Amino acid sequence: MEQCWGIIPGGYYEISEMSPSGVKRQIPVVTQVGSQSYYSKSVSPTSPKGTFTYVIKACNPSNVGCGSTKSVGVTLNPPLSPSSLNTPSKAFANIPYNISWNQSVGSPQSYKVQGEQSGEIYSGTNRSISRTKNVGTYYYKVQACNSLGCGNFGPTSSGTSIVAHPAKPSASVQGASITVSWGGISGAASYSVRYKHNGGAYSTPVNAGTALNYTYYGMGPGTYHFQVRVCLPGNCAWSIDSNSSDVPYYLNGLISGMGGGISPSYREELRGNSTYFDLSPLSGFEIDQITGCTGRREGSRFITDAIFNNCNVTVSYKQIVIPIPSNVTSQLNGYDINVSWSQVSQANSYKVRQRVNGGTWQSPINVGNILNYPFNSLQLGATYEYQVSACNGSNCSYWSATTTDITIPDTPAIPAKPGATVQGKNITVTWSKVAQASSYEISQRKDSGSWGAGFRVGDVNQETFTDLNPGSTYEYKVAACHGNCSAWSLPSNPIAIPDDSVLTPTFFPGTEYHKGIIEVTLNSATSGAIVRYTLDGSPVTLASPQYSSSFKLTKTTTINAKAFKDGLTPSSPISKTYTIQGYSVQATSDEGGAINPSEVEVEHGKTADFDVVAEPGYRLDEVNGCSGLLISENVFQTAPVMDDCSVNARFILADVVSAPFILPDGGTFNGSVTVKIESQTEDTAIFYTLDNTEVSESSTLYEEPLVFTESTVLRVKAYKEGMTESEEVQAEFIVTPMDAPWAELGGEPNDFALNQPSIDQSNFFGATLTFSPDLTP
Repeated sequence: MEQCWGIIPGGYYEISEMSPSGVKRQIPVVTQVGSQSYYSKSVSPTSPKGTFTYVIKACNPSNVGCGSTKSVGVTLNPPLSPSSLNTPSKAFANIPYNISWNQSVGSPQSYKVQGEQSGEIYSGTNRSISRTKNVGTYYYKVQACNSLGCGNFGPTSSGTSIVAHPAKPSASVQGASITVSWGGISGAASYSVRYKHNGGAYSTPVNAGTALNYTYYGMGPGTYHFQVRVCLPGNCAWSIDSNSSDVPYYLNGLISGMGGGISPSYREELRGNSTYFDLSPLSGFEIDQITGCTGRREGSRFITDAIFNNCNVTVSYKQIVIPIPSNVTSQLNGYDINVSWSQVSQANSYKVRQRVNGGTWQSPINVGNILNYPFNSLQLGATYEYQVSACNGSNCSYWSATTTDITIPDTPAIPAKPGATVQGKNITVTWSKVAQASSYEISQRKDSGSWGAGFRVGDVNQETFTDLNPGSTYEYKVAACHGNCSAWSLPSNPIAIPDDSVLTPTFFPGTEYHKGIIEVTLNSATSGAIVRYTLDGSPVTLASPQYSSSFKLTKTTTINAKAFKDGLTPSSPISKTYTIQGYSVQATSDEGGAINPSEVEVEHGKTADFDVVAEPGYRLDEVNGCSGLLISENVFQTAPVMDDCSVNARFILADVVSAPFILPDGGTFNGSVTVKIESQTEDTAIFYTLDNTEVSESSTLYEEPLVFTESTVLRVKAYKEGMTESEEVQAEFIVTPMDAPWAELGGEPNDFALNQPSIDQSNFFGATLTFSPDLTP
């Protein structure tokens, strides 16, 4: 700041400052220069704002002293906040919008802006800023600043709502018109629409005002994408492209000349797609040329390339000229004639005609697209000729040259071997007919004798011979006739007329040796016969069981069988023995024990038992096989055996009980001895004998010390469940009777006199004492 005052000639001035906080300082002296009418002094305040008091004192130059003082108060404040803050009420996300304010009062030098929940977002001298934000609502406030500091913030703005860009518009095609629609945005001032065609540049925008749709008319074929621009007060934004909308291209199917058609006659197709037209030549015509839209022909269909323009498909046809078939031949095959010819490339079918014995040509036969055709059921002895024509639709070539004539033989073919079946005393002979025959001859032979004279039958394929001789065998042969007769066929299989006895039953299976189990079937070839049988070796009678269905054998059995039928003699008896070997069950064991027996043969469905014994120091771990189980501690039993199988026993080392200790361990004793028995294995049961016999768990259980008064042999063994018994321990105790007469008198020890020790009293302990009995009562 600058202070001013009037002059004192030739003097100088002293200035002091009192700050708002009461701090006083001296301002440098101001000396009067020249003939100024007033003096001034620029002062920088010591604090940014508040009221400062300055005192000025005038002094003369001769150091006489200073006169009166003058004081002045100066108040300093920063500038006021701007009186207006301009923000848009709504803007689009990620598109810049402006914030501005007016110049404030108080000599502002810069401005600060806070907002967007981010604190200070601008500091500088401009009075407008540009912001770009995501979707949300944002608030702002401004303060003005100068060298004295910054004033208060002005009022917070009413909020700027940032909204998303316009949504993608939709478009619908109706012929050559396209209507574009979009959703409205609150606060929008106007909408504009633009498009790009076939991926090109965007068109000039059309202002749609505040409407939410716009229709384009007369749009050419192709693919369109549309955008909508929405303008809010302050900024505008384009939407993303709509989905593609296609105005189809137009394709016409045209025919040049005659000879066929094209379908369809008109198509609409979207840009970049391919389409097709079906071409249909008339009979006798073929496709000549296709022009217009680019593409390719596949058979009778024309497929366009990708469509990018309107175009026409024009097809022309030409008449097919069909060559006459060549290499037409006919060949006799038995009593048939096969006609063949070479292929004609332009033909899709053929016709064949014949004439008989040089007469007129018969009606043609359309045989389709084949190169040979058989003629059968022809007249014996007649002569045949043939011609062939090639066709394409109704357009056919001239007839080919006539084939060489062929004459059909006048004798029928030899029939195939006939069959024969018997029913009682009758035999029916059957055969396959021969196409050229009108009758047949049959000849019969009995028991391999001479063939009888043939006799003629009509145009049939069977004949029955009745009341033939039982037990005889017959054969038959046949010849085909049509005027002349063919040679005889091969003879039928011999067939016998059964005699009056029932046929002997048969057995199945035929083999006699089997294993485990077999299923037996009995059968008699005599129809209606009853089979009876026995299984105990006795002869078969009418009272024996009647066979009705198969039965099973599991052991060696002899079956006697015989067949019966009312009115017939029973069959001869038949016998068959089926030897049924049992299943083999083998037993094995690992180290540490044994299983017995090692092998046994078992009848089907029976079980087998095995003894399982562990060696000392081992115990049985498991035994399995043949689906069996342990039925006792040492016996394993299989399940019912249905096949060979095996059993295995596995043993493992057993824990052994420690051998017991005998204390004392035998010796010679006078009068008696007390004996203890102990084991290092906990929770054992100790058994003993005193008669020198082997110890077992049935021996005497040791419970307390033993007292022996006579010689004894003690044998001891320890046992514990789950462990192997200990080894046996023994000790011999020899007990002698007491030889001193004073040992016991009246049940109490007798007094006796002791000689004094031969050593000092102090050494009495451990000394040897000598004494003699005193027998005085």
